[in-house]
Amino acid sequence: QMKKLLIIIAVTASVLLGGCSSETIPPAHLGKLLTVDGYSPEVLPSGKLYVWGRDELILLDASTHVQPVTLDVTMKDLNADGSPRPGLDMGFTIKLRYKIKSDDAVIASMFQDIKLPEDMYIRGEHIYNIYGSILVETKARQILSKYTPEEALANRAVIEKVLSDAILKSSENLPVVFSDISIPSMRLPELIKK
Repeated sequence: QMKKLLIIIAVTASVLLGGCSSETIPPAHLGKLLTVDGYSPEVLPSGKLYVWGRDELILLDASTHVQPVTLDVTMKDLNADGSPRPGLDMGFTIKLRYKIKSDDAVIASMFQDIKLPEDMYIRGEHIYNIYGSILVETKARQILSKYTPEEALANRAVIEKVLSDAILKSSENLPVVFSDISIPSMRLPELIKK
């Protein structure tokens, strides 16, 4: 009798334990369980949890990232007499910090909105490419193209402030938060270098 009971307990325990796995949500990450019925309603913070059956843990990178953006901009240019002429391309590197907004509704919508990679991990770079890159590059080109190369070199701090304010204002309704926007390098057009 006792032997049968021990066998039943062992078989039951192996079936129950075989149907779950211990998972970790690392620091600076969030998670959701993807079940057969879709995503679980709650956003899971960093920590350990058990995942049962066919459920899968999906991770979202919630850490702060530094994003370098390199682009060429056709600058405003003037002839010696002050009349406009076709601009020259000038290279810029813009650096900015970003992270996702700490808002459960925004985070839940990101899980629904972003196509899952095969490894079930939504990276910060992927989030930036979807929600931030178009805005940052568009604003940078709009603002930088208003200056001649000489004006850009002479007014870097002013231009950084104008660019930063424009990006921060335009991104208020995005699911990413930007900060520390700078222009660490500028590359003069070849014509001016000579």
